Amino acid sequence: MANSVFLWIFTAVDMLCRGQRLGMVFNLFLLACIFTVVGWLLDDIFYSIFKIKMFTTYLVCEIYFVIYYRWRRRAIQAFVKQKPLDKDQRRALMEEWRNVIKHIGSDVLTGWFFQAKLKEIRRENLVEFLTWALFNTTPPRLTKEQAIEVCEEMVKIEEAIGYNFAPGHNPHVKCMRNSIDPVKTEYRPLLFYFAIWFQNIFSYGVIRALGYKCKQAGPTRYWWRPGSPDSKAQPVVFLHGIGVGISQNLPLLRKLHKDREVFLVELPWVCLRLGETPPAPDEFVRTIELMLSNHGRWNAGACFIGHSYGTCAIAWVLRTRPQLVRSMVLIEPVCLLLFSYHVCYNFLYNPNNKLWGRTAMWLAGSEMSVAYALTRHFWWQSNTLLVSDFPKYASIFLSADDFIIPSKYIRKWLSLHPRCNEYTGKTPCGEEEKGPSPSTHLRYEEEGSHGPKSRIIVDWLERVDHGFALVWRYIHTRVQQRLFELDELVYKDDLARGSTASKCEPAHSLGLGLGWDSLLCPPPKRSTSRSIERNGRHPRGVSGGRTHEERELGEIEGSISSSCGSPFSPDDSDKKIFL
Repeated sequence: MANSVFLWIFTAVDMLCRGQRLGMVFNLFLLACIFTVVGWLLDDIFYSIFKIKMFTTYLVCEIYFVIYYRWRRRAIQAFVKQKPLDKDQRRALMEEWRNVIKHIGSDVLTGWFFQAKLKEIRRENLVEFLTWALFNTTPPRLTKEQAIEVCEEMVKIEEAIGYNFAPGHNPHVKCMRNSIDPVKTEYRPLLFYFAIWFQNIFSYGVIRALGYKCKQAGPTRYWWRPGSPDSKAQPVVFLHGIGVGISQNLPLLRKLHKDREVFLVELPWVCLRLGETPPAPDEFVRTIELMLSNHGRWNAGACFIGHSYGTCAIAWVLRTRPQLVRSMVLIEPVCLLLFSYHVCYNFLYNPNNKLWGRTAMWLAGSEMSVAYALTRHFWWQSNTLLVSDFPKYASIFLSADDFIIPSKYIRKWLSLHPRCNEYTGKTPCGEEEKGPSPSTHLRYEEEGSHGPKSRIIVDWLERVDHGFALVWRYIHTRVQQRLFELDELVYKDDLARGSTASKCEPAHSLGLGLGWDSLLCPPPKRSTSRSIERNGRHPRGVSGGRTHEERELGEIEGSISSSCGSPFSPDDSDKKIFL
């Protein structure tokens, strides 16, 4: 077992050279002693049975892996050039950022300087930060035009916060620049990656058992499950977050109706796998476009569901191919309000005080491939999603106790939208919430670039931390109900436009399993501009004045309400919603 002793001594010396605490090295020494003794005993047992020195072989592989790890850690420090946004896109982002600073507070700016006070920040410090924020570079590399744009933005920020920064540079004030700062990683033994690999093999078997088939679109691998031939439910494109991959979302994915077509897209660069490099956003969007076109969904689009980091991939699609996204569901979205420092600080710079936060940071945040993706390939300009970029229909889930994203800031930011209104209600079924605590529903009626009939729904989840939306069953049910609601809204749009969804086919083909066989084909080119009640039923004596199409829509909404699928409380039945 000399190899194991050499390995652990080599690793301990390496940790001391990198400035690790002595207590951590002592724990490593104890672990090395235990590992050596157990390995020595088991090695003899395995040799007597299989005639193979299994643990000795593994330790030799581990030594080679240490060499690879040290080489890879140096390689990922290299700067990655970003394709800059055009000037109009940069101006739109900075204008939105200044509005956030005005309405939420100056800490949205000072947080990027590790919560330094305004009086401690000098002009050159701000120029250094804006140079990175706008062009992902350093001040000496700016062109003349870029330098002028940086100075203009600095003056506008001073006007927004009502404070003029003192000239000069404060060497004690540093700013966060995740795509330029050194990439911090923590060593993980080769056995850790073997465990992830075996877990992936097992999860692939489970996914196949659920009816999915493995497909390839360019460099992107995805899992596809065909829907019912008669189904009019939106196909779903699911994009997972950081972790072990698709398998961590299986409890939620099982809630998707079997008649619905589903695409599960793998993002291997955030799945704790060795050697993975994230693609450029434009390249990834092209693979999504190819994936949908391979299954005849390029023109029809789909409902995109994203969790955590996966919401950034949805932002990429909306920025370049918005026609692919008919509706979307964002769960604990990282892509919202990236102007604020919270996501960058909480995941890369701040040792979280919560046990769950520390565990998540160790398992994922400091892993080599994930850290590389979140530093050199995480550009806030490309990952930010503005309200103006939202599709016509959207549903957002915010966890109140989220230790990564600023949920309260996002909630306030959405409520500041000029066409938003808020109310507090019960669960979609009108009953008390089954979960940590009653939930607040924010509903927004927006009239923007997507037309006057767009709609955004925000669910506020009390006493829920980041990642637990994948665990709580009542949240899974809520996501399913929101998805049904989005299906209904998109279906109404198709009826109003007289598209293929309005052909004479049984309405149960919407794929929600709610028994809509008796519905007939509506007459073409009918509008649905009248206001109808939230539960889809009109008072007695009024139904005779409705059009054929409105009666159909009333039956649809009544079906959803009777099956506990309506998102409205009976207490709100007197309110109107214009569709």
